[in-house]
This record gives sequence, C-alpha cells and structure tokens, in this order.
Amino acid sequence: MADGKTLPGATIDYGTGKIVLPEPDRLGLAISGTSQDTGSVQILPGASQAAEYGRERVVANVAYQIQAAACRYLDSTATRQVHLTETPSNVWANVLPQSGARPVQDSWAFDIGGVRLIERGGVLYKNFKPETGRGEAAGRLNLENGNVQVSDPSLNLAALKVTAGIVSLEPKPAFSFCGRVGGAPVKPESFTVYASGGGGLISARSDAEGNLTGDFTGKIDYRTGFFQIERERGFLPDTLRYNVVLQDDIPLDSSVIGIDSVRLPADGRVPIFRKGDMIVIGNRLKQNLGSAFTAGQRIPLERPDADRVCLTDAAGKHVLSEHYTVSAGTLAFADPLDLSAYQMPLTAVQAWEEENRIARADISGRLKLQFPVSRAYPKAGTYVSSALIAGDLLVRASEPFSQQTWSRHWKDEIDGEEILARLDVRNYPFKLISGGAVTQRWLILFTSENQFELYGETLGLVAKGDTLSDLAPANPATGKPYFTLPRTAFGGGWAARNCVRFNTYGTPTPVWILRAVQPSPERQSRRDGFTACLRGNTVADG
Repeated sequence: MADGKTLPGATIDYGTGKIVLPEPDRLGLAISGTSQDTGSVQILPGASQAAEYGRERVVANVAYQIQAAACRYLDSTATRQVHLTETPSNVWANVLPQSGARPVQDSWAFDIGGVRLIERGGVLYKNFKPETGRGEAAGRLNLENGNVQVSDPSLNLAALKVTAGIVSLEPKPAFSFCGRVGGAPVKPESFTVYASGGGGLISARSDAEGNLTGDFTGKIDYRTGFFQIERERGFLPDTLRYNVVLQDDIPLDSSVIGIDSVRLPADGRVPIFRKGDMIVIGNRLKQNLGSAFTAGQRIPLERPDADRVCLTDAAGKHVLSEHYTVSAGTLAFADPLDLSAYQMPLTAVQAWEEENRIARADISGRLKLQFPVSRAYPKAGTYVSSALIAGDLLVRASEPFSQQTWSRHWKDEIDGEEILARLDVRNYPFKLISGGAVTQRWLILFTSENQFELYGETLGLVAKGDTLSDLAPANPATGKPYFTLPRTAFGGGWAARNCVRFNTYGTPTPVWILRAVQPSPERQSRRDGFTACLRGNTVADG
C-alpha cells in the first residue's frame, strides 16, 4: 500500500505472505531528496516521508518514475516513526501562474490567518503603515522566480492567500540606461539608483566626482542632472528608480543682507577655500589640570608633541604665558605664582597644527593638499581653517616734519610754512614695539615753548606733555606705549602753535570678518563663534 491505498494491479495475502506486483512498467523507483537538518533522505516505493514544520504537519507527495520493478520491505517490528522539524526558510510557495512570468515589484499583498502582509522592494512587511512606509519584516518575495518565504515563525505558510499582485509576462532585462533627473543642479553625493536584479534589490550611489559605486557602474553630471548606468548581469528596467537632492537658488535682498547681491554667486554661496590658498589643519585636546597649584609645579601633558599649548580658566579667560612655561611635553608653573585673577579649575588646551596649501578644491567640499599631512588626525574635533598671509610685519615710524601752524589737513608732507625747529630722531630715534605700536597719523601741537598736546588722526587727544620728559603714550588695549620719543629729541626753538607731524606703523593686519547665517526654521540653541589665532615667526634682537 502507498499512503493507505492499494497499488493498481498489486495484491497481498497476509495469511501466507504472498505479494503480487503489477507489471514492471507500472512500478516506480525510490525518490531521493535533501533535508536541511538530516541531509539526504530516501523515500521507498509505497512509503511516505513525514516532516513536521512548526505546528503544521506536512506529508510529502511521492512521484514515481517508470523504471524496472523493485521490491523492498521491512519487518513490522523494525519500523519506527520519525518526526523532523524544519525551519520556515526551507518552505516556500510560488505565486507565478506560469513559467516565464515575473512578479511586479511593490504590487503584492498577502493574508496569512488574518495577518496582512505588504510587499515593498521584495520584502514582506506586517503591521505596515503607509504614512511612514515602515513595518515589521516577516518574509521575502523573490522578484525573479516568484517564491514566497516567511521568516516569522508565528505565520503559517500553509494558510497563505494572495490578495493583490501584478504579474509581468516574459520580462526582458536591460544592461544600460541613460536619463535625466527631474531638475538641476544636483547636490553632490545625493544620487542613489535602485532596481531589481538577481532575485533581489540592487543599488548604487554617486561619489563626490559623480561616479556610481555599488551594483551599478556609471556617472551623473551634477551640473545638468544627466546620468548613465550599466550592469553586466542586467536589471529589470521597469523597476528602475532613483533618489536625488536638487539644489535651487533663492533671490537675495540686498537691503536685508547688507551686501550688494549682484557681487555674490547666484546661489549666494561664497567659496572660502580656493586653489593656492594657505590653510591650517588643527585638532585640540583639552586636559583638566585641577584647581590647586603651587609655584614651580610640573604637570605632564596628555599630548607631549603638541604644537601649541595655552591655559584657560573656568570662564574661558586665557592665562597669561608669564605664569607658566611648556617644554618637552611638561607644563611648569612660574615661581613665584599668583593665579588669583583666574577662576578655577584650569584647562590646558593642547593643539596639533600644521600649515598646508590647497592644490584643488572640489565643489563637493573636498580639498586636495599640496603636501601630505604629518600625522594621523582624529576625525572628531579636527578642523580646516583658512589662513590670511600678511607677509613681513615690522613696526616703524616715518620721518617727522615740522611747520609753523596746524593747517587741519592730515597730509604726509609739509602743508604750510616750514620752521627751523625739528625733532632729532637721527640721534634719538623713536622706539616702537609690536605690543603697543599701531598704524596712525600723529600730531604734536605746541601750546607753549615747552608744553604740547599729542593727537592721533583717529584717536583724538591722546596725551599732554613737555619737552623735559620722554613722550611714551600708553596703548590702553595692551598697556604698552604706542611709541617712545626721548626728551632729548625735542631740542629747542619751539613756540606756541608750532606742530610736528609723523606716522607710525604697527604689526596688526586689518581683517574683515563676515558671519553667514543659513536660513532655518529652528531657533539657535547652542553657542556659536570662532577663534582667531596669530601665527608667525619673530626675530629677536641680539
């Protein structure tokens, strides 16, 4: 008997044990198969192989091939029933009505015991929410052969019902495609293309140069939006789709931004890095030094090879360098030490910095450098800063000239009647230091033969003095003198209303700072700012 049914043309006498088999051309041979857990199995003619899948008992159907007759039997006492549990991955159902057909992606819906499954991109989702496009993955639909598999053990595949779906007949794969996105220009690195191929979802993404990397090869022109894709193994053209971010320009109102918008690029973006510009690559490490310090105390730093070290207090105020020194990765406090002007604790800011030059600046924001960097910088906290080249900065004073009266004109030459009295700066020259000198036009206006007033073109009245004392007006920004003129340089022969004109030149370089605020519906909640640092070499006298 096979599955409880007598084979056509076969008889058995249980009393005598006589078995009569039909003609050989009506018998079948054993069928072999594989199981995920037990490996190869064999089903004998007239027998059945039972397997238990989850909670559903499935009896394998036996097919017979027309071959020579064969008979095998087992004693009833030697038989035993075996139960085999298989995982859902070995069980599938096919939704295609005929060969050569293909399921259309994103068109299928199923029902298993009242649980609705939605197919998106070959993945089956339960509890799918259309408003968010998300759900719980519960299985897959092979978009090439139509096989449906469930991965959720709570779902009974035997109860699968197809509630919706579209079948495409005789699909032909494509191997290349070219087209244009819905607008231009395209934001770099934002183009992603998807399609079905090889039984699943394939995709590729553009890099900074517009080249596609992934399952496709090709390129997109960010300026025009035209793209071309290729795949050697082919893809289904009707499943091709893409995601992209387009850029647009918003007109700028000059009266609002305070800048002539005609001089700005059409998109309002001004490049801060250009080919040939000097930049500074830097990374800062902050080390908490604590709150108790003693004179001469030495503290090892966490970054011994730091290029620059500074100390700040709890309020962010910089500690003057006269209170400490740094050498060979060790910070040493001065002796004597007075830190009463600072709020504790103190922090040591240790910076890695190096200069480089831009060889190429891409629209994507990537910079190609002229020289390789000297160390491996961590990604977190590393910045690229623009650097302004100021050239050689030296303090100096011009040759002074004197005239009978002040003409109220700030000219760099005599504007009136010249007098014999003059400053002797050849033998008693001006003394200037970079910490106090500024670029300024100066006027010494005598009020008597030895009393005078000092004016600056933009500073106004700065000081009053006499020819019996050195003239050293203090710069309130630094506490250092703007300049020092020895009293011996005045000589004699001065009278009221006489004047002396001269200029000084400091090391500060004028810099325009423009802060750009990008439009956003969100209110700023974090602190914003920048740090400016003077870098350079100094020449020490002596």
